Amino acid sequence: MTALGDWLAACRPAVPNGLKEWLAVDGDPALSVADLADLGIAALDRAEVSQRLDRHAAFQLLAADAFLTYACEAAVDEPEVASRLHLILDRCAAAWR
Repeated sequence: MTALGDWLAACRPAVPNGLKEWLAVDGDPALSVADLADLGIAALDRAEVSQRLDRHAAFQLLAADAFLTYACEAAVDEPEVASRLHLILDRCAAAWR
């Protein structure tokens, strides 16, 4: 498995400079569909918790969108695409029940 930081650095088009710091995570975890989905959910939770309509909340929303999009991209690279996409949906549904 590739580390998240390496995978993000190799993304094309490149991650916009203003968003890079919002995608930084502790420990540079291994890339997995589940981990990316969880990172997206956590970023969305941080945006919601802040309850501010400011730049901070906007970047948290952008980070959430990026992580969930990357989770979908990673799912497409796996043999069982449908089950990986369902995993993302199940994790999101469970997070907001």
